[in-house]
Amino acid sequence: LNPEKYLTKTKEFLTKDFKVLDVFNGDFNNKDTKFDGTITFKTDNKDIDYLNHFNIDYSMLASFNKEEIQYNYKFKEDDKELLNTNLYLIKDSLYFDSSDLYNKILLIEKLDFNIFNELKNIGKESNESINELKNGFSNYLESIMDALKEMKMTSEFVSIYKVKYTYEINDNNKDKIQKKYDELIKNNKTIQALIKDEKIDKNLFDIKFSNFKIEIIKSIGTNKIYNLDIYEDGENSFKLEIDIDDDNIYHITSGEDKGTLTIDRNTYTLQLFDKDVLLFTIKLENNDNLFKISMTKDNEDISFGLKKENKNKVNITFGANLKDGNFDLTMTASKTGNGYNIIGILDINSNGEKIRMKLDGNGEYKDNILESKDISNAVDINTLNESDQNKISENLMKKLNGSKLLELLSNVSNV
Repeated sequence: LNPEKYLTKTKEFLTKDFKVLDVFNGDFNNKDTKFDGTITFKTDNKDIDYLNHFNIDYSMLASFNKEEIQYNYKFKEDDKELLNTNLYLIKDSLYFDSSDLYNKILLIEKLDFNIFNELKNIGKESNESINELKNGFSNYLESIMDALKEMKMTSEFVSIYKVKYTYEINDNNKDKIQKKYDELIKNNKTIQALIKDEKIDKNLFDIKFSNFKIEIIKSIGTNKIYNLDIYEDGENSFKLEIDIDDDNIYHITSGEDKGTLTIDRNTYTLQLFDKDVLLFTIKLENNDNLFKISMTKDNEDISFGLKKENKNKVNITFGANLKDGNFDLTMTASKTGNGYNIIGILDINSNGEKIRMKLDGNGEYKDNILESKDISNAVDINTLNESDQNKISENLMKKLNGSKLLELLSNVSNV
């Protein structure tokens, strides 16, 4: 029956940890990375039917300590290998290596910077920024809620099983609330660091409290809310009221705007209407194992979801159903000892024609699994003479001879 305790519980709910992504918590610093797999395609579009015959086997070895990444691609047609190629990113240089085409490693490009230094800084800054922003947001909410504890709070029974909480900012406490909030923000090291480093706009914290009153009628036993009203300048500016027949549905009125909020355990569905016409729907599901949000308007919808299947497996989905077609991306990532498995499927449907791309791969983290390539005799591609260039073209034509890909390229060239 304590309105301040209810406010504290609300703060805890709003600032609770986001646990869906804790599947891949772990320290893989200073480890080499290996990842390999296959990319396949499937389509019913006759114009690009070739994709049904084409697939790619790939592998990657990476070592940030050695500042080197090695890629290998095997391009296949009906399981017959067409071409075997390698790309090496070593410090600030990109190399191409394929004995199918040329007998020496070719220097493709020398970059103006060492990409590994950039990636290390980006990764470090990204992790720090994510944690700082997460902590900053949590501290921001806590500052607001702690300042609001200075509101006038009352409670009263409205029936045997219902209680009404009233929270009010008025002329007697407004300055006190404002002062406490300003002090909490000023003395919060996390928030001030974000502002100083210009990672967040300081104006976001510039809240000016004004007179208002909130009334909440809730169940004593179940905590279910029956009514929530917000008053500004003595006028009701927002009203949430439980449905008479279905206590999972709330009716919302805010000025001329009307809507419904349906709550089914951890699923929240908000619908807004213009008279009796549905304008749009937002649906949110959120618990320790699932976060999913979808938005629907004019029969078009976009959705994004994260689902933790178990302590070692998470599914990631993104979909868009639009007037001109739709696409769906599904990725399943599973932790396996010192590594992981990823299966990704992208489905595109445009005007009834479908294309599917599937990636299936396995990765692992180990010590010193990358053996550096010897590039001491690499040749700058820009120094190749005409004879060398012709030799590469001839070797490419030999590798593609008799393939559907060469036939397809010839047809395109003729067009």
